[in-house]
Amino acid sequence: LNVCRKPGVYLKKTLRKNKIIKLKDLEVKKPQIGIEERYVKLLNNLRTKKKLLKNKPIMWEDLK
Repeated sequence: LNVCRKPGVYLKKTLRKNKIIKLKDLEVKKPQIGIEERYVKLLNNLRTKKKLLKNKPIMWEDLK
């Protein structure tokens, strides 16, 4: 688990399994846990592997 002062990518709302992530579902907040802010555009149109909860950081392992 890597925690630093940079901004990270978090969810604005809860997403179900196999849901396609859109940029409007994401927000950038501190601290950075998981995916860094610079990768936010890469997350557009990826699918979730499991249910992801609101205000939780996104990890690469959670995505297809």
